Parts: sequence; structure tokens; C-alpha cells
Amino acid sequence: MDLSISVIFGYDSKQISTAQKKTSYVHLHSLTSVNVVVQWLQIIQKSDYFNTATNFPPAKIIWGTRDKLVNIPALVEIFPKGTEQKKMVDYEHIDLLWGRRACDVFAAILNYLDDYRSLAQEPCPQVPENINS
Repeated sequence: MDLSISVIFGYDSKQISTAQKKTSYVHLHSLTSVNVVVQWLQIIQKSDYFNTATNFPPAKIIWGTRDKLVNIPALVEIFPKGTEQKKMVDYEHIDLLWGRRACDVFAAILNYLDDYRSLAQEPCPQVPENINS
């Protein structure tokens, strides 16, 4: 898998431990991934896909400087003006989720959600304690 990723994308996957690779790589080409691609293609076929006023909630783009799968300037163009960005230096595409320093990405996400929640007019609803019973 490492060789394929290196040849296709030019990634070295140095931030992902061997144990993490054994756990994660088996899920890269799962049925869920196929379904996501099918849904993505269906969304693209809709004429209002790029209507960012109706299709995008508040968001923050978190991207790796070594990511070759995503064209960040093109991605930024389809998001509403002023969408926040967080650049993760030396992160490849899958490092954002599985890399040794992925906790930095998760911290950025949690901080964004916390900041957004504090701006909301209504407090978040409380989940009942007996929800699983």
C-alpha cells in the first residue's frame, strides 16, 4: 500500500505508524468509500451544486501543505468568502486523519466548534442521560 501511495500521490506516509497503517489501510477502499464517490458524482450533476449560499454551512478548511489530492485554491473558491483556513505544515492528505500529529488537527476542529458554539444565539440542546437505555 505504501508503494502505491508513493507512486500515485508522491506521499511518503512517514507520519503514520506501522500499527496505524495496519488498522487504517484496510478501510481505504471500503464500500463506504465507493458510496461516497457515487454520492459526490450525483451532487456534481445537480445544477445548484455551486450555490454556496444554500449548500455550505459555516466551515473551516483544514489542509496539509504536502496534500496533492486537493486543489486548495479551487476549494477555497467554492466556499463562501471569509471561510477560515488552517494550514497544517508538512501534512499529507491522510495525515490529517491518521498521522502521528493528527491530534493537532482534532484540536483545531474542536476549537473551531467551540468558537462557533459560543457565537450561536441558542445554547446547544442537552442530550438526555438515559439516551442509550
